[in-house]
Amino acid sequence: MALSKMAINARLGDGCIGGSKTAYVSFISTDKSLLQHKERLLISEGYNGIVWGTQKSGYEGKGERKTIYTIRSKAHEKVNEVRDAPIEYVLSNLSEEDLILWYLDDGSWHVNVDTMHLYSNMLDAEQTQILIDKVKQLYGVAPRIQIDRKHDGRSFYYLYFPRELVVIFRPIVRQYLIENSLVSLYYKIGGIEYEDKPLLYLSEDVIRNIRALGKEGVPLVEIAAKNNLKVDRVRRIISRKTYANVI
Repeated sequence: MALSKMAINARLGDGCIGGSKTAYVSFISTDKSLLQHKERLLISEGYNGIVWGTQKSGYEGKGERKTIYTIRSKAHEKVNEVRDAPIEYVLSNLSEEDLILWYLDDGSWHVNVDTMHLYSNMLDAEQTQILIDKVKQLYGVAPRIQIDRKHDGRSFYYLYFPRELVVIFRPIVRQYLIENSLVSLYYKIGGIEYEDKPLLYLSEDVIRNIRALGKEGVPLVEIAAKNNLKVDRVRRIISRKTYANVI
């Protein structure tokens, strides 16, 4: 029997599993449309008694304090299955939709380098590797483990999606957003018209070639003309202000 995707999302994403004997799921977001989508998914999985709530956010964006929306289901035994399962088992049984929902909660699009990150702070190194293996199983390309080091000495693992994986995963997320009318989340994929923007994506081979030419002393203007790029962009690539991950 498949695990409840909404219980999985509550355990991994912007939610939680509560209760003692019989557990319930709850979710939190400043994006009401995302929670409305999760409510539809909860109903489709047989959850009922869903209660909405709000709370004030301490974050002020553009001079306005955002509202945090919350939803909570009634207790259901299917939540217990996910709550009580080892996290390693949950990770190894993720579906594509599980991964998409997690990315919509804890993923980010990096504009300067056109890549995706998935933050997985609750996982240790071994558990993160299980997640990496699962993503590779789904898409044939493995994300890379990275470490987010905090100023207070704490450190957390997260996943970096190389461009070979972004080329596969981004269109899948894009289609999911379109099909479910999640317009407010288009920023998670660099915008809905990302493909129409010229030369946003450069392959690792192109980046290495640009740096090799720069090392040989080829003028930046010549490198830029050869690759149909602006001189300033070539300069940033060579100085590793962009595409720093490409070795």
